[in-house]
Amino acid sequence: MKNRIHFLVFLCLIAALLIPSAVHAQSGGSNGNGQLVLGGTYTLASGDTLDEDLAVLGGTATLQNESTVNGDIFIAGGTLTVSGTVNGTITALGGTLTLDDNAVINGDVVTTGATLHRSENARITGSIIQGSGYLPQNLKDLSMFNQPNVRMNFQPFSDVMWFLFRTLALAALAILVTMFLPRQTGRIANAVVLKPMESIGMGLLTAVVAPLLLIILLVTIILIPVSLLAALALGLAILYGWIAMGLEVGKRLEKMFHTSMPLAVSAGLGTLVISLIGNGIAYIPCVGWLIPALISLFGLGGVFLTRLGTRIYPEGAPDAPLPTEQIATPAAPQPPVSPVPPPDESPRE
Repeated sequence: MKNRIHFLVFLCLIAALLIPSAVHAQSGGSNGNGQLVLGGTYTLASGDTLDEDLAVLGGTATLQNESTVNGDIFIAGGTLTVSGTVNGTITALGGTLTLDDNAVINGDVVTTGATLHRSENARITGSIIQGSGYLPQNLKDLSMFNQPNVRMNFQPFSDVMWFLFRTLALAALAILVTMFLPRQTGRIANAVVLKPMESIGMGLLTAVVAPLLLIILLVTIILIPVSLLAALALGLAILYGWIAMGLEVGKRLEKMFHTSMPLAVSAGLGTLVISLIGNGIAYIPCVGWLIPALISLFGLGGVFLTRLGTRIYPEGAPDAPLPTEQIATPAAPQPPVSPVPPPDESPRE
């Protein structure tokens, strides 16, 4: 039992490293994408300017005196303190919004289930809208979340090294997961192969519903820890599905080259191949995200259809075999041995 707990802790640490995570917005300049901060704190220092939208989910944001945000601000289930200038609309779902003496809001202030503390000296040029069911037009469909800035500005050499490290780490993780959960991983891969349309359909449904549920949980401050744990669980499910897809690719490579490998090695090799191809294609502008997204959706659907690999899907399908080294093979029958005649003990003449 203790080994399994250590294994789960190790998986969480690896997932935190490999799953893309949001970074704090940097002051000055704009790359055309909204800045997304998940949990933690965000501070825009005095005199700094943020030329894009800002979204803070389940965290604390502070805009210091003489700071400027040229965009909209969206905060869910957290705390926002404004002492600078915001040239856009502030929308708060749950949590607390504080406008200090020096706050200048050149737009609307929208609160839904949030507490508004406004200083008498705070200036708002737009309207104050309190209630539920309203989002400003420029936040329609939460467009600021479409392409959050989740990549740091690496030099080319560092970027390549990080790409290789992440790919090799995924392959190593696939070997480890398949060693501990061989049959469960095989069931997920089998479900994707036998029911591909149902797998991608379940993956699409999860990808649409899960973010909405996370936002709903973030609205209530008490459920913020639950939402963060749910986000981590979703990331682990995507990672597990990716490994299961790698296992299937590894088994097909075995058949292609007419060789045989241990199941864990096959999963590591397949995960290495799809990670190199998928993450490499991801650098192609506009369409590079399509292949990794499809792989993730197929794997995620298989994870949920098999309930994390704990059941066979579809029902009646053959179960995934265990690694050959874990299967007790019956001993081969030995050919009958003819009796050896006793030695001739008669005296020789």
